[in-house]
Amino acid sequence: MDNIKQAGYGTLVIVFIIAFLLGYGTSSRIVNRSMPAGGAQNGRGGEAAVTEMEEEAAAEGGASAEPSLPQISVSLDLGVNTVSADNQPAGSSAAVAVKAESAVWVAVHEDMAGKPGKILGAQLFSAGTHFGKVDLLRPTVVGMKYYAMLHSDDGDRRFDASKDKPLTGTSGAHITDEFMTTAGASIQ
Repeated sequence: MDNIKQAGYGTLVIVFIIAFLLGYGTSSRIVNRSMPAGGAQNGRGGEAAVTEMEEEAAAEGGASAEPSLPQISVSLDLGVNTVSADNQPAGSSAAVAVKAESAVWVAVHEDMAGKPGKILGAQLFSAGTHFGKVDLLRPTVVGMKYYAMLHSDDGDRRFDASKDKPLTGTSGAHITDEFMTTAGASIQ
């Protein structure tokens, strides 16, 4: 009888932990839904990438002269390294959010039968949390799926897919986030 009580208690603890993590992840997505002022970085030493979301699109009344980065929400991942890319307008760059314990490359991959395929572009991000963009060798196409994936840096600060391999999380899967491209003003 005591074994049954202990097994039930263990299950209750596991359910509580899962519920806590889901609640934490949901609240993190809500809190991180909008970019902090001056928090956008392009991964090259921390230069600002957007000025207060173009002054909140001219106080929500007028169109900005340049399109601003789409909002990025950081997905729940218990690992130290994460990447997030929300659905965004097609164009010659992709907006990403990165958290890394050391310098990492974010490579944007095409979709190939539901898996990451050819690399369209890569950007090096220093350790820390960054919002930035990855410039692409050719533009993305409206309605297509793409993947933002973390790759290691072999130390030479030059991207080489044969040396700078994809990073894996605690589960052994690649650290990646998929996104779709939409019609609209592209990222500058």
